[in-house]
Amino acid sequence: MLIEEIGPSLRRASLFDGPADELSIASLEQVVASGIKAVRYVTEGGGRLDDISPHTLLSLESVVDAIRRVSWYVKDNDYVVSIRPDDNGLDACWRDTFKDERARVKTVCASVAAIMIDGNPVGTGWLAAKDTLVTNAHVAFNLCYRKPGLSPGDPRDRWRMASGRAFIAAFRFEHGNIGKADKHIHVPIYDVLHVETSQYPDLAVFRIAPPADLAMPVPLGLELASATPAAWSPDKTIYTVGHPIADLQDDTTNVELAFGPLDGTKRFSPGKVISKIDTDVLAHDCSTTNGSSGSPIVTMGSTVPVALHYFGRPGMRNEAVLLSAWAAHPAIKAIQSGQWQN
Repeated sequence: MLIEEIGPSLRRASLFDGPADELSIASLEQVVASGIKAVRYVTEGGGRLDDISPHTLLSLESVVDAIRRVSWYVKDNDYVVSIRPDDNGLDACWRDTFKDERARVKTVCASVAAIMIDGNPVGTGWLAAKDTLVTNAHVAFNLCYRKPGLSPGDPRDRWRMASGRAFIAAFRFEHGNIGKADKHIHVPIYDVLHVETSQYPDLAVFRIAPPADLAMPVPLGLELASATPAAWSPDKTIYTVGHPIADLQDDTTNVELAFGPLDGTKRFSPGKVISKIDTDVLAHDCSTTNGSSGSPIVTMGSTVPVALHYFGRPGMRNEAVLLSAWAAHPAIKAIQSGQWQN
């Protein structure tokens, strides 16, 4: 594809799925122009990616990733395939890639929840074991605090749930039922079991309290088997399920190019492994943004998460905690052994 063809292709293949007037053409053209300028700068010998400003790098990321990646809404625990006109076959490619994977993806989707505070989504969590919800430590900081006066040897490192607010795991917060709270399967987040204060790894674990008559999703577990280096080779297909939300600090034009309007509801985002970083981080390019923190990363042929998404670096990569690298961590061992199950 010629550089000049990227602009029209972006408009055809962008992940924006609302009416055209919801994202100004002028804004879109500005992003495209900035991205094309960045492409020219590097490919024609003008400099290195390291020399490009963060804003321009974001535009370049949008030009590239909006063409290659999708982020589909989830309905009834199943991703909704959206084939856009003149998408050069990209949507159909992802649809066909996951055709034989769909039943497993539905299992994963069912076990992922929006973490809500007073009805507002703030992050993502997933059911790792019975009544046991996994997310990021930096998400947990919104739900709990370190209580003063407790012993330094406190088994929960003095972390306790905050009071006066409603903390909920919503397992069916989906685009099609956003205004129907009775359909969201609200489960109270009852207690904090572990928060990694250092955020290394960026891990937190909560106990939820589902009603006795509620049929809960199947816990996904944790993939702790050490994989060979080849397992994390670049371009290995993976996906994540999460609840991306808008953030006033984000470049909203770039975010809408990747997701369309963000409402915090559940999304299925396929992508590829970029690399394994050191021994404990998996770099990937699934579409994520604020609110995706705490999402599981899953490989083809399985429903068991291999990693926990926690961070995105605009224009470079997303990062996830590689769970097998932390198999000896006390919280991971407690989940795996069933120690925290009621």
